[in-house]
Amino acid sequence: MLALPSDVKAIMPFSDGLDSLAVATILENEFTDSLIKLRIGPEDSKKHLRKKASTAFSTIPFKVNSPNKHNPENSFRARGFKFLIACGLAAFLSKANQVILPESGIGSLGPSFVTVAHAHPDYRGHPVFTKQMELLFNLVLDTQIDIHVPQLWQTKGQTVRDAVSIEQRHNYHGTKSCWRTGRNVPGMNAAKKNCGVCAACLLRRLAFHSAGINDLPKSYIWEDLSVSDFDRTFSMYGVNPSVAHKQYAIAGVRHLSDLANYRQKNRIEMEYQSTLLASAFGEPKRLIIDQVEQLLAQHESEWNSFVKSLGAKSFVKKWADK
Repeated sequence: MLALPSDVKAIMPFSDGLDSLAVATILENEFTDSLIKLRIGPEDSKKHLRKKASTAFSTIPFKVNSPNKHNPENSFRARGFKFLIACGLAAFLSKANQVILPESGIGSLGPSFVTVAHAHPDYRGHPVFTKQMELLFNLVLDTQIDIHVPQLWQTKGQTVRDAVSIEQRHNYHGTKSCWRTGRNVPGMNAAKKNCGVCAACLLRRLAFHSAGINDLPKSYIWEDLSVSDFDRTFSMYGVNPSVAHKQYAIAGVRHLSDLANYRQKNRIEMEYQSTLLASAFGEPKRLIIDQVEQLLAQHESEWNSFVKSLGAKSFVKKWADK
């Protein structure tokens, strides 16, 4: 049973991620204790907040039984559905009228704009999907619960910069972004580190750079992105990176690089994506195209600046230029 306070205005899924902390910080003054940050799992997500910060949390223990004990759902795309179901039920029980997704534009729209190889576009944070979830809540719960992505037209760098301008004392560097983590690296004790080279980690590092915040290289397994050899930055641990780690790294660089080139090279696809968004929002297509273009132009500028900062010999630049 959820112990929810009265006068709840919105529910927000909350993880150990940078976006969760940044968006919660931006919305803190507007909502104070009327925004409930809902954590699925046992972790204490309040650890990133300054001690005297307003903290309205509820935690849901969550477990899935499956014959495949290692990974019951290996696409990880059910995570968005799981979070929204939990948040929708919390909103219904607390009589809140909205759910807020703490996601920035590139994280929300990027996986549907640029896919990996032949994978199906990923819509788990996309407005097309969230509008379907609103319809589900309306049909099943007989109530209107709106799902908002307030930072949809901002990059992660812009979101982090805005959050830090509001509250500098939060532990932004203590958040997690990694898809892989050190648990997947044999021969080393780095479970608490971000890998530093998957798409999520690269977007995190890009965000800190774009926001003008000094990153902490020691918080990553791959500390130095300026080296020419991908394996070289890993050699200090005395083990070799797996083939999968390198594939994740190449895919991450290519994903962000392709997004940086998207509006120049994929005009027809961009118009199609804008049509989907315009339909979901009930807004004029021309307005959505302008917003998509502005978001992608900002990402292009941030990415090019980030890659340039790594130097001409960086393996990231080499892969980005292919």
